[in-house]
Amino acid sequence: MTNSSKEIKKLKEEIKELEETIREKESSLPAHSVKPEMMLELEDLEENLSRKKKELFEIIDNKI
Repeated sequence: MTNSSKEIKKLKEEIKELEETIREKESSLPAHSVKPEMMLELEDLEENLSRKKKELFEIIDNKI
């Protein structure tokens, strides 16, 4: 397995984990009175997910 293949696999796993964590966090949010800390944590997770996806797409684009 090449380095880029390993990196792609690792990124895909990280993306999957982040997506699962985001789903769990979103489902645990109360309907009202969401604490700012909870929203900030969710935003951080979503930003991290976005960065990982961008990184993955860049690797795939460079491979083609």
